[in-house]
Amino acid sequence: MTRVLLHIELSFLIGVVTLASGCNRGSSETPTQPQTTTTSSTGPTQSYLRVAQLSEDTRFVDVAVNGEVRFRGLDYPMVSDYQTLAAGDYRLQFVSSGTLSPAFLDTTVSLAPGAAVTVAMAGFDSSQVLRTVEDRTVSSGRARVRLASVVPDFPGGLDLAPLGGSVIAGPVGFLGSTGYAEVIPGLYDLELRRNGVGENVAVTYGRSLTAGGSFTAFAIGALRRDSIEIIVVSDARP
Repeated sequence: MTRVLLHIELSFLIGVVTLASGCNRGSSETPTQPQTTTTSSTGPTQSYLRVAQLSEDTRFVDVAVNGEVRFRGLDYPMVSDYQTLAAGDYRLQFVSSGTLSPAFLDTTVSLAPGAAVTVAMAGFDSSQVLRTVEDRTVSSGRARVRLASVVPDFPGGLDLAPLGGSVIAGPVGFLGSTGYAEVIPGLYDLELRRNGVGENVAVTYGRSLTAGGSFTAFAIGALRRDSIEIIVVSDARP
């Protein structure tokens, strides 16, 4: 009987020691840390599109994007604000305001992710197109400006310069555009000149080119009508 009781007590003590040992091991283990998931950026998926009505022989137009009117009531010479679209290919139709056909201009544009693109209707019959891609990377403290031409009957090229100053962009011909030139920010009187001759063709006064901004100077109108002029627009995205 005594032997049985000793065996029971010994078994009880062994169980207690084992339990205590197990508890000590659990408290000494390093707690499991929650895992952090790192999400890598895949880059922008949105793009920016604006349109321009730069054909002197046409008045109010709407622009349908893949069959849906997205831009309304553009008169000559107007450049719309940007609209945000998913990157991809689009069909653009420039039509008389309030109608869906016939189209003055039926064209396509491919929008790369993060890109800002301008599509302009041009030409005497409104059927020609100028596509430009905006570059908004600028050096600190500078402004950037470029020249684009939709003058259909100007022989040779055009240059852009501060009035009486050195050429900053050009030469460019019909449906062409230059790269951006960096300039000191400020108010500018800008002139168009006949490339290689220096003859003044048109002037615009008091245009503000701000630090960090990108701008396009469009040469518009027609030589035969003596209607050539410059319009300057900001290429800032929304």
